[in-house]
Amino acid sequence: MVRRQSTKLNLQSEKEESMLNRLKKLLNQAKVKIPPSVSRHLATCFYELFLQHDNELLFKYMRTLLLHPLKVKEEFPSASYVLCEVAKWMLMKVRNKAVRFRSCEFIGNLLNEMADEEIELQDFEDIFEDLLKTLFLKTIDCCGRVRLAAIRPIAILQQPQDENCRAVGALVFLMKRDRMIEIRCQALKNIAVTKRTLPDLLERTRDRHPVMRMLAFKFIVKSIPPKFLTIKQRVLILEQGLNDTIDGLFVLCTYFNVCDILDPKHETPHDTWHQSQHFPTFYATLCAL
Repeated sequence: MVRRQSTKLNLQSEKEESMLNRLKKLLNQAKVKIPPSVSRHLATCFYELFLQHDNELLFKYMRTLLLHPLKVKEEFPSASYVLCEVAKWMLMKVRNKAVRFRSCEFIGNLLNEMADEEIELQDFEDIFEDLLKTLFLKTIDCCGRVRLAAIRPIAILQQPQDENCRAVGALVFLMKRDRMIEIRCQALKNIAVTKRTLPDLLERTRDRHPVMRMLAFKFIVKSIPPKFLTIKQRVLILEQGLNDTIDGLFVLCTYFNVCDILDPKHETPHDTWHQSQHFPTFYATLCAL
């Protein structure tokens, strides 16, 4: 029995080593302009990997391949360029939802590895433009797991300084429109805080789902100092938080300074929020800080 298990493990190890050597050989054959045959063979290898192996082993392959030098021009110091092309091809051509899910995960880890290697994403502007277009299509994928996996690479490609960044727009779309609460919450966790996204983030405090409302308040408390909010925005958040039915949510509002809100030098706040049943507890908590 032990011998059979040992033989099975040896065969599996040989198969994995053969697959890895095959990938390395194909990467060495690749050029800056990837021939269709090389791209197709690489995609076939990854298709087998995505279906046959778990995530841990898959990422092990990925790390090994990234460290394996690609014999192309000097501006491409790793296999990142080729792997991005292959991942993009697989997202577009493969019907298997498990492979689409793994492809999105692969792209996210690939981008992280490129950041660790200090590879400037601007050097790959042409391919990332196409990659973004492909990932945008995954935000409306019929499989929820694929949409969820697409959030990570899209978040990495955000450019908050660009007011018209399409990656930011895609995350806003998922945060507001997706039918799955897990996806909307994940989009909120990964979105960049900018003047463009702030109104949408504040709007989530009035979301129909209590989990989303709680997460929105926690995100605002953690990521947005009160000084960056207008008096009107602070009052609206306080009104929503103090009157929400979620137990304990009103305590999150204590990061505001009531003295600043009630300062006569500022705008006159609404007359309703301080009439909340939670106001005495809220005010006492602030006084104890």
